[in-house]
Amino acid sequence: MEKMQEEAGLLISVIVGALIGVLCQREIVTWRERLCHGVIGLGSGYYLTPIAMAYYQISPDLVGGVGFVVGVFGASIIAAVFKALGNLDLATLVKNRIGGGGQ
Repeated sequence: MEKMQEEAGLLISVIVGALIGVLCQREIVTWRERLCHGVIGLGSGYYLTPIAMAYYQISPDLVGGVGFVVGVFGASIIAAVFKALGNLDLATLVKNRIGGGGQ
């Protein structure tokens, strides 16, 4: 029963965090973007919170707070990673790495 209460607490905090994350992003204008941002925030908050808590050795009593924070920032962090990957010129990077960069 206690495990269900912890899961429910995590889920509620992640939902609230993801909603606040959507509301705070001024670049999100369409309903599709809002939905995607919210779902990514939910997923990242739910699945990454236990990982973050274990990695940083955070007390299980703080699962709600950690879930909230990960829910708020999860979608923004993932969006930034994809944006950075999109800006990479992988062909040039590979050529330079294997010695074909024309130096």
